[in-house]
Amino acid sequence: MLAYLRRMVRSASWAVACVMVLAPLVTGAGIRADDLACEHAAIVLDECCPLLTTSQLDCDYDSGGCGGEPEPALLTERESNCIRQTSCEELVDDGVCERVLARADARADAKAAGEAFDVSEEEESVCP
Repeated sequence: MLAYLRRMVRSASWAVACVMVLAPLVTGAGIRADDLACEHAAIVLDECCPLLTTSQLDCDYDSGGCGGEPEPALLTERESNCIRQTSCEELVDDGVCERVLARADARADAKAAGEAFDVSEEEESVCP
């Protein structure tokens, strides 16, 4: 009887884990392409830019929920791809690290003030 209960608990645990992993993918709440590109760029920036840490790089798209304003990842997909294809030396020499840090700081300030920060409205790309 005890072995049967253990199997039931183990099976139920696996079922719950599978639902938690698969539900976002089935409902369309999976990882967005721009989020994934930003995450890959964040790894490069973390290795190349001494003043940046991955905790400063918000790569999660926030849909804003009900009535809120959507907020895209810190880097556009084009910027992320540019960063991934650029050497560390070029990222530092061309000022990309400083521009990403400035954008991250501006976004953090906007969030602290309760204001929206839209990366797509930025005039200058961080990776030209």
